[in-house]
Amino acid sequence: MGDISDFKRRARASIEAGRKAGYEAVRKEAKEIALAIRRAAPRGRGKLQESVRLETVESKARVYIKAGGPTTTEHGYDYALGTEWGTVKTPAQPFFYPMWRLHRATARRRINKVVKEAVNKAWAGG
Repeated sequence: MGDISDFKRRARASIEAGRKAGYEAVRKEAKEIALAIRRAAPRGRGKLQESVRLETVESKARVYIKAGGPTTTEHGYDYALGTEWGTVKTPAQPFFYPMWRLHRATARRRINKVVKEAVNKAWAGG
């Protein structure tokens, strides 16, 4: 009977350690990607770079990287979208998705490594 309770305790500790470490790793990687997006954003009045931000939902362990919104909206049109995708009158100047694609694999690899280490440490510390 002791083996089952020990297993359950270790499993709970590992899950919690993985969640906590994973969320922190996701936040760290998202900050780095957001910085890269900010640097890649075309220079203008500076509003576009300022609009790049992180939005977190801690209860679901989610971190969203967003650009645009109220900061870059004029006359009901978000010019961050026009910059990223282009318009009829202006060519696209992609800044968001190229940086996301460039950093995505590295970020996932780092997050997975941190989670794996935390889970293994919690299991071993049992």
